[in-house]
Amino acid sequence: MTARQPTRSRPNSGRTTQAPALIPVETFDLEAFLARYRPRTPAIASVWSNIAELCTDVVRRMRPTQCGHAQHLIWSVSLIASWALSAGLPMDVEDVLAPDTIDRFIRVTAKGADGTQRTMRDTLNRVGRRVTRTAPWPPTKEPIGRSHIAPPYAARDVDRLFAAAEHQLTEERRDLMCALLGLGLGCGLDGRWILAIGPSDIRRTETGVHVSVDTPHRTITALHRYEHHVERAAQTIADRPGERLYRADSAMSSALKRMQPAEGTGLQLARLRSTWLV
Repeated sequence: MTARQPTRSRPNSGRTTQAPALIPVETFDLEAFLARYRPRTPAIASVWSNIAELCTDVVRRMRPTQCGHAQHLIWSVSLIASWALSAGLPMDVEDVLAPDTIDRFIRVTAKGADGTQRTMRDTLNRVGRRVTRTAPWPPTKEPIGRSHIAPPYAARDVDRLFAAAEHQLTEERRDLMCALLGLGLGCGLDGRWILAIGPSDIRRTETGVHVSVDTPHRTITALHRYEHHVERAAQTIADRPGERLYRADSAMSSALKRMQPAEGTGLQLARLRSTWLV
């Protein structure tokens, strides 16, 4: 048997091993992305010409550096913008990305898992805080849970409430109840804000009827279908002593008890706000 020869190590040839060439990373072109972006969702594509300027401006101001981030931003903003357009809100970032608008949008469109809702809320809150200048962002966020929210009124209950308002025993009670319904259903205001509203806080512009409130200071655009009732509330407030609907919370509570309720439907300000939210 032939003995196996030991393996000889090859001497170093002196050649230097070169590192593999680096592949250049392509720089993300945000302007090119925005120029060619077209939504695929039919509901958004159908109104894209109305919301494109707002959506692209918001994404541009967020300055994403990756295509995936830009896609997520423009998808999120286009969803709330198309919803805001259908709700009659002006296409202005101070309205579309205001905290109240985002809150209403999340509650109205909350059909997916809680995690998806939280992701959408977090994205829009982050964008809104960065691109708005006058929107009233509070220091803390309201939880997304609904357990502490008063149940909203059904459409038939809202009709009953307005019918009951027109049939109050006195003209004063009729006007006050109509004012409460308009401010609650049209602007989401309850006793925390209604007591402080004066007639000059309600005004009409070319974009709709707006109500200025404090704590925190902000301007709310009334829902289109309740604009008449909100304007009517301004006149009622102007005719009241001190130009306020009520001088104290106790006076408002007593007045609510005296109002003739709708059949099977009592008037609760918290429920009016919940109806506005959804």
